[in-house]
Amino acid sequence: MKNAILFFCAAFFLLPACGSVAPLRSMDGSVNIRVECNDNPGIRQMVLQLLRQAKARDVTENRQSTYMEIRASYYVDDNSPDKLEEIADLLRVQSGVLLVEMLENHNIVKQTR
Repeated sequence: MKNAILFFCAAFFLLPACGSVAPLRSMDGSVNIRVECNDNPGIRQMVLQLLRQAKARDVTENRQSTYMEIRASYYVDDNSPDKLEEIADLLRVQSGVLLVEMLENHNIVKQTR
């Protein structure tokens, strides 16, 4: 009985690993640019335009009580780090932009290439 339970537990944990699964991209494969800005249509449009200079994916907008948060994901393979840093610097100097962050993307990019 004890051997049967051990066999079942081993099979339960090891069998799913035997299937063919596409490899996940490394966490270094994509980054997010997160922007907090005033909730103003003109500023929103300017931020989206700058974010789309590179191949932005999964662009999301969240209205908070005092500001708007806009996030975009980028594949590092499609955009050089210098290009992304240039976009972040352009955003930082715009009036109405409160905060710009470049973050590691710990999620899978949903929008395909």
